[in-house]
Formats: sequence, structure tokens, C-alpha cells
Amino acid sequence: MAGVTKVEIFESVGELHELLIKQKTATSRERIQALYLLKMGQV
Repeated sequence: MAGVTKVEIFESVGELHELLIKQKTATSRERIQALYLLKMGQV
């Protein structure tokens, strides 16, 4: 059964975007992208 998880992201959208660009591995990029999309409200 799915539940609602409350995630508090302290980084700004700009900071997350910069981190996303700097990632070298696909796994790291996916993790930062998930945070980025959550912060933007697209997910």
C-alpha cells in the first residue's frame, strides 16, 4: 500500500540545477533530478 512521504528539501531550485549539471554518474544524476523535480512541483 502506497503512503505519503513528507520530504523537506533545503536546497533551492538553482542549487539543485547546478548540482544536476555537475553529476558524473547516472545514479547520482537520477537522485538529484528527483529532488529537483520535487522542488519544482512537477512530481
